[in-house]
Amino acid sequence: MFVPRDPPELSVADVETREGLEKRVLNTPSLLVTGAYMGHMWELYAFWGWVGPAMVAAATAAGSGSAEAARLGSQMASLLIMMGAPAPWIVGTLSDRIGRSTAACLCLLASGLASLLFGWLIGGSMLPVILLGLWYGFWAVADTATYKAGLTDMVNTRIRGTSLGFQSALGFGITIISPQIFGAVLDATNNGNQSITVWGPAFAVLAAGPIIGLILLAVLRRHPKAILMAGGKK
Repeated sequence: MFVPRDPPELSVADVETREGLEKRVLNTPSLLVTGAYMGHMWELYAFWGWVGPAMVAAATAAGSGSAEAARLGSQMASLLIMMGAPAPWIVGTLSDRIGRSTAACLCLLASGLASLLFGWLIGGSMLPVILLGLWYGFWAVADTATYKAGLTDMVNTRIRGTSLGFQSALGFGITIISPQIFGAVLDATNNGNQSITVWGPAFAVLAAGPIIGLILLAVLRRHPKAILMAGGKK
């Protein structure tokens, strides 16, 4: 018969370890990489959420009828999102070679530039929208794994799960806000018109995430603990 055992008594050191858990999870390098991850998620999920309507608008502006624009726009949006499927693996492998923060900065720079430019192309030919959209779809998601890997490199194994959970909670929490901000900017810049023709400012707002992420990663690279990432490659 199974008899449950009494839990072992905690030593003073164990109690102090548990009491200090929050402080260690909220240390400076963890907060910096988590903040950069939030900037990445700010851009990514608003892009994923709004690229469908944006591509339908692009097809409409290029001369397609409503039914054709809905079909073509949905297909193109799916293609842009699918473009990111291999990106985390490719950039994750790259981050093992050149460093976590270096790889993440490359992605943030590439996707941030796309955020600044993408919306302004909607209204003309579909070809430039699709070409930049393919670039956007790849780079927007490419750095997802590097923030998890970087945090894992820097934190003690005893709090690794807690730290990663904290990062995920804040990262996914920001995804509730950015699509709403995108929509609010869209309404404001189109004067509440039912037909939305101005997309540039709304997509440009998404670049705030990569910009903040780049700043935080630059600070992280100067922190002594950054040397723990990717075997010293930062």
